[in-house]
Amino acid sequence: MGHLTFPSRSVWEANYASLNGGAAPASTSRSTAPAAAASAPAVSSSRVAQDQATLKNASTPWATLSKSWPHDMLNLSSVAPYACGIKQMQFSVNGGETQTQSFSPCTGGKAKANPPYWTFSGDSIETVSVTMTFANGSKKTRNFTRAQILQP
Repeated sequence: MGHLTFPSRSVWEANYASLNGGAAPASTSRSTAPAAAASAPAVSSSRVAQDQATLKNASTPWATLSKSWPHDMLNLSSVAPYACGIKQMQFSVNGGETQTQSFSPCTGGKAKANPPYWTFSGDSIETVSVTMTFANGSKKTRNFTRAQILQP
């Protein structure tokens, strides 16, 4: 996703005008980063739909597991590039307590997992169940075995 660029100011103004029936507000001074972020257009519904479709695709990995002695590290951040389509993501390890994986807000189609990975005792993860609640409210659960998600 790092290869995507933001649209030019003129493209943004044209889109703003077509959505709101008028010209974009004129900028009278140099904007600061927070002000610029606040005035950025919302993520489009087509982006949300595209992200949801990608996440529902069976080939999109929802979880990976790596060994970092003496821990097992569960990483759920592989879905972060599609976070615009996620309302909530929950998981449980070995049928245990359900935990929530949160993401930074989807701004400009980019988000990151908070925290980026979860640590467990070494060789303790046998199964992982992940339930994704999509932005449209629908849900899907996937169950993984250690062998399916373990990275070499």
